Amino acid sequence: MKLESYVRPAGLEEALAVLAEPGANPLVVAGCTDLVPMMRKMRMNGGPSDRDDCRVVIDLGKLDELCGVRQEGGMLEIGGATTMAVIAAHPSVRDFVPPLAAAAASVGSPLVRNRATIGGNLVTASPSADTAPPLLAADALVRIAGAGVGSRELPLNEFFVGYRKTALRPGEIVTHVLIPLAGRPVPGRFEKVGLRNADAISVVCAACEIELEGTTCRAARVALGAVAPVPVRAFAVEDALRGRAIDEHVAAECARLVHEHISPIDDVRASGRYRGWVAEAVVARMIAGTVLDARV
Repeated sequence: MKLESYVRPAGLEEALAVLAEPGANPLVVAGCTDLVPMMRKMRMNGGPSDRDDCRVVIDLGKLDELCGVRQEGGMLEIGGATTMAVIAAHPSVRDFVPPLAAAAASVGSPLVRNRATIGGNLVTASPSADTAPPLLAADALVRIAGAGVGSRELPLNEFFVGYRKTALRPGEIVTHVLIPLAGRPVPGRFEKVGLRNADAISVVCAACEIELEGTTCRAARVALGAVAPVPVRAFAVEDALRGRAIDEHVAAECARLVHEHISPIDDVRASGRYRGWVAEAVVARMIAGTVLDARV
């Protein structure tokens, strides 16, 4: 990277105008929690990168339009620059999407949560992004804006297109995350397995939402992170749950189908075999626990 300038725009339109300037190849940041690790990794790897000709850093962290949580048009609308600390503590998130509040509370340390943003967590497209599974399970959308082209909305399930790659086009940013409020709250859980209790990157993370009639599943959404190149929905598990009375045995049986959607790898945190076993066990526990929570 050959950084020459740092821009903190006064508003969204100014930010989009800077993004549209030719030749800048800008780096967009909000909380900056990934900036130094990214620069260190580039230095260690040594080879060429798509950031080698980056000249400008654009800081969106203080844009009022991109911060905060509100209910608007039947949606829970979360600004892309809203921090994990705000999301974890916000009454609307805790009431309507408890798995997302739990995921936000699990990110890094308190210092990291005070800086890290939900937009950054998604745009970096890490397979282990903690907020991705609960947002996928909530059928979330992302609102995307670009200079001169207005905004568009995209289901989060279509946003991740490959390892560390998203559907963002040049000059676009994520401005908001949208969660449909109809029918909420829905019984659900978030689970994270790491190598320690805090400040850990997930070995496996998962979330579910299960619409119940007694103990019978009317609809289910199950999502996982850190077990494939992108965060994934486990559609086979969801289909197997639908219409069945859920107990521990049914949860375990359906959880086995998670292997149709994951391709875990070996890395410094865990072997692929271990990740696969943990993913199945976590999904089974999460499903059975969600039903138990709903009965209490």
